[in-house]
Order: sequence, then structure tokens, then C-alpha cells
Amino acid sequence: RLISPQRLTSYKNAWYVDAWCHLREDIRLFALEQIQQANVDIEKAKKIPAETLRSHYAESYGIFSGQMKHRAEIKINTDMAPWTVYEHWHSKQRIKKLDDNHILLTIPYNDDRELIADVMRLGQSAQIMKPESLRTKFRQQLRSILQSYDQERNSTD
Repeated sequence: RLISPQRLTSYKNAWYVDAWCHLREDIRLFALEQIQQANVDIEKAKKIPAETLRSHYAESYGIFSGQMKHRAEIKINTDMAPWTVYEHWHSKQRIKKLDDNHILLTIPYNDDRELIADVMRLGQSAQIMKPESLRTKFRQQLRSILQSYDQERNSTD
């Protein structure tokens, strides 16, 4: 792919290059570990203003960029996960105290993959409340995980 690199980004122990993708005619993120070959092209690189790059990644949760499409509401038991009241998930997050033991975290997102993984790390201390489509996908992934554990146990018995 022909790209115009803009900047390097370190995120969760990995390096990425933010670039203008000439094929997609849009900003894209490329994992450095996946780049197998690089060549300098004669085509002039396209320069993207820093503010454009910032806003491209600021709207949605995690490494996945683009305009926010959804808002997730996640109920967290702060007795079970007390550190979560201090965690910064997103610059546009909202936290509402529900009672002495629970908060409601609201986060904008575009792509749900990283968000689901981060909620999963909280285990039973977190529950996705909205949107229903995210709750459904989360349940499907949990079922799939349980099936893989059941299959593994059945094959070793």
C-alpha cells in the first residue's frame, strides 16, 4: 500500500504508524510489526494537519479511530474493582455514581473489539448495560470462550 506516514504512536506496548492511505483516501493506522517491506516512492507525501490527526483518534474509544457511532454504558462494582474509579478510559468519558458500590461509566466508541476486551478484564465486576447490540456481542463472546474451555476439557478427559 502507498501511504504518507504522519507520526509514530506507542499504544499498549505496540508501535503504530499513523498515515494517510492513498488507497482508502483516509487516515489509517498500521502496526509496525505487520509491515514486511518499505520503499520510498516518487509520489509526494500528503501532509495531514496535527489537529486533524488528533480529532480523528479522539472521538472513539481505544486504538480504533473514526467518528463515534455508539455510547457504551458499563456498570462497575467498585467494591470488586476499586481502582476503576481512578481509571481514565477516554477523554470524553462520563462517570456517574449509582450508589456506594457502583458507578456507571459512559464511553463513546466506534469499533467494539478493544472495548469488549477491556470490559472482559474486569470480569464479574463489570456489566455492559447499553447498547443492547454490545451486550449481545459480549454474551456471544463469553459463550464462545466457554465452549472452547468445554471442548478442551472434553478432549483431555
